[in-house]
Parts: sequence; C-alpha cells; structure tokens
Amino acid sequence: MERVLLTSLVGLEQYVLQELRSLGFRGRVLRKGRILVERGSIPLFNYSLRTVERVIELLDVEESVNSLSEIKDVVASIDWDKYIPLDRSFAVRTERIGEHDFRSLDVEREAGGVIVDWFLERFGRRPPVNLEDPWITVRVDVDQDTVFVGLDTTGGRALHRRGWRVYHHPAALNATLASAMIMESSWKDLLYDPMVGGGTIPIEAELGRRRIPHFFFRNFAFERWGRWNVWRWRRRLRSRIRWITDEIYGSDRFRKHVKGCKENAKSAETVRVRCFQWDATRLEYLPFTPSHIVTNPPYGLRIANPRAVYELYAGFAESARLAGVEEIVLITTKWKRMKEYLEGSGFSVEVKGEVLYGKLPVKLMVARR
Repeated sequence: MERVLLTSLVGLEQYVLQELRSLGFRGRVLRKGRILVERGSIPLFNYSLRTVERVIELLDVEESVNSLSEIKDVVASIDWDKYIPLDRSFAVRTERIGEHDFRSLDVEREAGGVIVDWFLERFGRRPPVNLEDPWITVRVDVDQDTVFVGLDTTGGRALHRRGWRVYHHPAALNATLASAMIMESSWKDLLYDPMVGGGTIPIEAELGRRRIPHFFFRNFAFERWGRWNVWRWRRRLRSRIRWITDEIYGSDRFRKHVKGCKENAKSAETVRVRCFQWDATRLEYLPFTPSHIVTNPPYGLRIANPRAVYELYAGFAESARLAGVEEIVLITTKWKRMKEYLEGSGFSVEVKGEVLYGKLPVKLMVARR
C-alpha cells in the first residue's frame, strides 16, 4: 500500500471520496481538488477511479512553505535513489495555485537541479533529464503555502483522457465530470442524454456500470516502472467486468454530432449505447419514456448565443414534463435561468454544488418530480 494523492476537478471531491469508499478505501480532502489516501493502491486507482484526474504517489507534503529556497529544501530531503534509477530519465512538472513571487517554471527548474545535485553528490552520476517523454515525472505542486512532492503514476495524459475518443466535439465534456453527474443520478434501467454531443455521458455510463478498466484504451506511467505486477491486476479487474441489459440512449439535434457519438461509442466498444438524431425540445414524441436524463446543455459561450440557449432551456424543461421525465441531472453556467424553467414545469430543483470546469464555474443540478 502506498501513500497516494488524488487530484480532481475542484468541486468533485465528494464523488472521489464516494468512489474510494466503494473500493474499500478512506480518503480525506487536503485542499480543493486534492484528496489524500494514506494506504492506497496505485494500479487499482489508475485503472478504476472515474472521477479522478491524476494518481500521485505522495513522497512528502509540507505546509507553511513560502519561498523557492524552502521548496528546494523539501525536495532535497527525499532519498531520490529509491524512486529514480540512474539509467532512467526524469522531468519535474509543477502546478501552482495562489500568488507567489516565483513561477511554475522556476519551481520545475530549481527542483530538477536539486535532484540532479542530489545524485551527483552521492553517486558522481546523474539520471538524464527528458522534458518531452520522461520515464518518471516528479510532481512538485504548490497550493498556496503547501508543497506536494510525488511521482505522477498516471502519465502525460490525465485520467479524463480515457483513450476511446476519436470524434472531438467542440465543447466535449470532461469524462470525470460526466462520471460524477452519472453518480448523482438514481437511474436503474434507462439513461438518456438528449444533448449528447460526442457521447461522453452515455459512454461513461456504460463503461462505469460494466466496470470496464481504463487500461482497455490507454497506458499509464507506473506500468513500465516494474514495481507492480501489472498483469495480475489486469486479470483481476477483467474478472470483475459484468454484462448489463440497461437501455442507454444519446441524441443530438445535429447529424454530425450523432455520427461522432456513434464513432466514439464504437471506439469505446460499448454495446448498450444507442445514438440518434432528435430535438431536445420534443421529448414527448420519443418512442420510449426518458425517465432519467443526464445531460450537458450548451451554455451559449462557444456553440450558441444566449437567447437561443434560453429558448432551448425553456423548451427542454416543458418537453421533459410532457414526456414524463422523473429526474434530470445537468450542469450549466446559466443555472438560475435553468432552475426557473424547470421549476415552472413542475420540477423540484436542487443545486448540488459548483465545479470549476477549467476556469469556468458550473453548477451541478438535480431536478425531480
């Protein structure tokens, strides 16, 4: 068991904790978007967690660190030969949150220099630095006055890059956020996304429910380090995959997105996802009852203007009432207007929280009848 730091979108911490409990682990939130597991599993977390961005083997965490020289002291206190072989390359990556008198590049440069000097002093040799494709990536993250030092076990691509996406919608939904929305839904047998875009929500719904591990579609940094029996873990998680009979649908007004949804569903090897063309304001005419909806409607920032978005929201809410929808889970920046329309159509609306999606704050909402 390793000491593990999990990173997530700010606002998804409760869903990460929920996933951890389902796997038999305990975590606690250290900072927004940072969850600590004192005794965790690097392979299991990378392969199975759906609301996490990165899995970091935590080597040290220090508070009340306010200068670049203090950061260097933290890095210098670690026995690096336990983690970086002399014949393997490394690089330092930094995420910096807050106001400091240094840049992320400064931290990367100085921390990298400390590690090189550490090896030279003890062995007279140093591991090579490779900034493009390092064998091991050292994370030195600075969150306000706290420094986190660890090894990035996930790799160059964060976990929301699942590996199955071949069609890139212009406003593609982050897969970890999609998974959190699905967890918020009480769906049992049927899930529907009437504004499906590239298909992220229905695809994640099937993959999550079937317990499909992420290694089906991508690789991870820790797999090449030789510290874990990767094949044993893969066999174990393959044995947990199950068949489902749920109905999972996705539709979109635009034909090109429906085509893209189908391409992504095929790439993800989903067997229950069905994509088709439909107008989200005409749900009452569907050939099935869309009892549970999880969707990411447009915000009017990139693919529509605000007036058109308000008309869509109003039409969607009333159409959902007429179609007999029981529950809707969605995110939007225009949550007040959406709440107004849904309540006007007879839904009881609860705003579950705010998620920082990139630099965009969105509200996660649940509407029920």
